[in-house]
Amino acid sequence: MGDVGPPRCLLTAGGVLVDGGAALGLTVAEPLGLAGTVGWSLELVDLDADGFEDLVQSSGPFGGNPDGSDAHVREATGEWPDLVWQGSADGFADVTAEMGFGDLRPHYGLVVVDTTGDGYPEVVVHGPQGAPALYDNPCGENAWLTVDFEGSWANPDAWGVQVLAVAGGRTRTREMSNLRARAQGLSELYFGLGAVDRVDQLVVIWPGGERVVFEDLPVRARVTVRHPDAG
Repeated sequence: MGDVGPPRCLLTAGGVLVDGGAALGLTVAEPLGLAGTVGWSLELVDLDADGFEDLVQSSGPFGGNPDGSDAHVREATGEWPDLVWQGSADGFADVTAEMGFGDLRPHYGLVVVDTTGDGYPEVVVHGPQGAPALYDNPCGENAWLTVDFEGSWANPDAWGVQVLAVAGGRTRTREMSNLRARAQGLSELYFGLGAVDRVDQLVVIWPGGERVVFEDLPVRARVTVRHPDAG
């Protein structure tokens, strides 16, 4: 979750939730002031399709509460670059500078969408100053799969659907969610798969409990799954 300061990542440990963001590497390579950063929207997405999700953040000033109860974070009213962390088996690393992503203009909205249809999602950020900024994401060699849905008449966008993709000895799990702070993507699920040539199994669990399994699917493809009660 975004915060005044680095993102927080709550992990389950012994039946309780523990903030493991710093342990996972969700720190800022070039922090600003006491806050370090101010994140408004976050999106987990595998930008390079290597099989490990990356984290993108739109950043902007924090205006403070009118009653002054947050005076300790009022220095967060400056220029705060957007940030991107690359995910790996060992956690995350701030790669904002390497990817040329650190725009200093205030950005609050964030959308991740494959605008070019090449299987590698682009990032769009927007704020009160000027037009939205679109970051093109060039296609690479890693495999991917995008799963779209035709939901039931009561839930046409399939919010809450869970999908498990089994490929290359790993199982990746995604769940369709709606707004994430001020971030939102399309009502589809994207899987970066790395160096594989087939999806061994795709398991779709609808919010009502209906379950369907597909075997041996191609990669670098879009598939559409239709609910039994689709309108």
